[in-house]
Amino acid sequence: MVRRLRRSFLYTPGDSPEMMAKAADAGADAVTVDLEDAVRPEDKPQAREHLRVLRETADFGETELSTRINGLQTDYWEADLEAAVDAGVDTVTLPMVETAREVETAVARLRELTDSPPEVVLLLESPEGVFAGRAITEMAARLEEVTGLSFGVGDYARATGGEPTSERVREFLNHRVVGFAAIGGLQPISSVFPDVQDTDALRRVAERAAEVGFVGQSVIHPAQVAVVNEVFTPDPEVVAAARAHVAAYEASDRGAFVHEGVFLDEALVERYRRLLARADAIGVD
Repeated sequence: MVRRLRRSFLYTPGDSPEMMAKAADAGADAVTVDLEDAVRPEDKPQAREHLRVLRETADFGETELSTRINGLQTDYWEADLEAAVDAGVDTVTLPMVETAREVETAVARLRELTDSPPEVVLLLESPEGVFAGRAITEMAARLEEVTGLSFGVGDYARATGGEPTSERVREFLNHRVVGFAAIGGLQPISSVFPDVQDTDALRRVAERAAEVGFVGQSVIHPAQVAVVNEVFTPDPEVVAAARAHVAAYEASDRGAFVHEGVFLDEALVERYRRLLARADAIGVD
């Protein structure tokens, strides 16, 4: 399965057709229609109908269309999955994952609903989910539909009594989740930053996530998209250096050597190749 460009996941409420349509033009790599927290229980049936007709009312072009369904602990998830398949979404975001069995169950249901299931992104949001991360991502590695992993810092902090804007809480989750994503072969996507007006803090959060291996970040407002896209776009000078290192390594018959002051071996060169794949997908020369 081809890896998607996922620098930014923009959430938009499923009960607002106007906001859903506007999100298509926000410049995000992915738009996630939220059927979970953003929609009151009594409004969920109507939100599903909005989702079903969304592609008829908005042009998403190359933008990945996702929907966050309600968790498997609720009575809503199966109807949400049916609406997602009817809508032809590219991806289903599965929240509040706490066991490997939940992942297996959701994917099995998608396979029953369609011969071409959408991709699945998992959210670890509770202490139960975070501390079961290894088992969850080991299961995900066996299911080709599961391609991404993220987390919910707000829900985790609420469960533990922590401060949702705490850098320590976010850093703890960053390191665990990016490691679990590596175990499952999944794209790690960082959690939302709630302060829409503080773009400097958003940039710092995104930069720290990129530094430890995340490929992108979820956002809650169109105003956050440009900053996050910029942070997760490789710098052209870094890309040029990576191309030179890869070319030198592939032209050499040695397994390890120093090129332009940088030590190269297969593991480091593979990192450069991944960076170049992302740069090419974005169009960075």
